[in-house]
Order: sequence, then C-alpha cells, then structure tokens
Amino acid sequence: MCPLLNNPESRPDHEEAFSLVELLVAVSITTVIIFALYAIFDHTQKAFRGSISQVDVMESGRAAMDLITRDLEQLSASNEANVTNLFARVPASAVPLSQLLPGDTIRTNQLQDFFFLSRINNNWSLSGYSIVPALTNSPVGTLNRFSASTNSIQRKILFDYIAMYFQGSLPTVGWAPVIDGVVHLTFLPYDGDGSLRSRTRSGPSDSQEVKPYERSPVLMSRTITAPGFVFDNRTAYRYFCVSNALPPFIEVQLGILEPQILEQYKSMPSNVASNFLARQAGRVHLFRQRIAIHTAAR
Repeated sequence: MCPLLNNPESRPDHEEAFSLVELLVAVSITTVIIFALYAIFDHTQKAFRGSISQVDVMESGRAAMDLITRDLEQLSASNEANVTNLFARVPASAVPLSQLLPGDTIRTNQLQDFFFLSRINNNWSLSGYSIVPALTNSPVGTLNRFSASTNSIQRKILFDYIAMYFQGSLPTVGWAPVIDGVVHLTFLPYDGDGSLRSRTRSGPSDSQEVKPYERSPVLMSRTITAPGFVFDNRTAYRYFCVSNALPPFIEVQLGILEPQILEQYKSMPSNVASNFLARQAGRVHLFRQRIAIHTAAR
C-alpha cells in the first residue's frame, strides 16, 4: 500500500526551494533583459519612422523639382522692348535661416520669389513660385505656384500680376500649394561657361528702377541700347531680364525640412523656435539642379 503524501513520515527531510535573494536576482536580470529589448525595439522603430519620413521628403522634393524643371524648360523671351521675361527677388519680409554645419561652418538659407514668361504657340503664360511663411516672420513656409495665361497681344499685361503681388493685392486665384516645410529656395543665373552670371554692363544708366508701364509698375532697364540682364543691388538673388535677354542656365536649389521637425517648430514659442531650427541642419534635405534655358542666346 502506497503511503499518503500528507503523511509526515513519507516527506523528505529537506525540501529544496528558491531563496528570496535568488528570486530578486532572477527578477532583476529579467528586468534588465526586458529594458534592453525595449531599447532595441524603440531604436528600431525610430529608425523605421525616420526612414519613412526621409522617403516622403525625398519623393515630395523630387516631385517639386520636376514641376519647377518642366516649367523652366518652357521659359521664353518676350522679344519686345521693356517687357520683362523673368524676375527674381528676395522679399523684404523673407527671414534668412542660418544653420550650423559640421566643422563650424554656417549655411544661410534664402527664400526667393521667381516669376517668368513661357509660350506655347500664340498662348503666353506667367508662372511663378513664392513661399508663404508657416508663421509670422518665419524662415520656413509653403511653396506656392502661380499661373496665369493670355494671348500674344496681351502678354505685357501678365507682369501686372507681379505689381499686384508687390502691393500685396494679388488675387488668390491662380495660386496652388506645392510642398510644405521649405526653408531654402533660390533661382541662380549661370553663364554657359558655368560661372554665376554678373552684370553685363556698369554705370549709372544701367541702374534698376520702377517705371509705370501701361496700368501698373513693372521692372525695366533704363539702358538706351537693347535691354538685357540686370541685377538689383548687384546681388545674385535679385535680378531681372527684359526683351530677348535670358540666362543660359538657371540653378534651382530647394531645401525641405522633415515633417516631424516642422510640427515641433510650429508648436514652440517664437523665442525658442528660431534657435531650434538653427540646430536642425541635418533634418533639411537639399535638392539642386541646373536647368538649361534652350531659348537663351548662346
């Protein structure tokens, strides 16, 4: 007959079990392993989200550059005296953003407005790109594209829209958003030899001024001879072309801030937001392309 288990005579003299210290050690080791696995998982998740964000920015940036490239490839000269072909400027309200790069070098981001004429048969169009700030006095904003069309007889009137833009009365019709988070946008003119284009003439008669043209002011050259390419204040970011003058190449530079950094920036008070952006040079994706203007004189 088998002895009963609850019979004291049938129990072993010593029962083996874990001590309290052993349990604490086991729990501590398990906790460390769990935290290590969580840290690895969290790091992997951040890297995954970051890669998705970078892919989104790269796709959006390429799409925006493709749109700008297609527009600029259609750029045409008006071939009429004192009619503006293209115009570029840095708005007075634009806030340049300086960012610290490795090696203690500083990159200054610029925001530039750019408007130009294009032609398909007898139809003329005015296209333009401008940045609408995300916040008041903000160095980052939304890239917007403007478009208006008319016939060859009325092509002079297209740049009336630019005068309206300067006066702050440009209608909302014709504008369409392209991409958010733009901190850098420039259209730089280059010569055929690859050098940044400079003034073609010098002297007081070549200075830029605003004259009345038909119904509203547009930019013209005071030069008596054939009008051409003129800088404003001798800087590469402010220039215009009239009549048959066009730069052989235009280099487009576009800088886009990652979406999560843009959202953090918008949620910050203004006194710390600018310092925050200045430290985010690694979160800005830069695109650069030099576009040949086939209608320019070589």
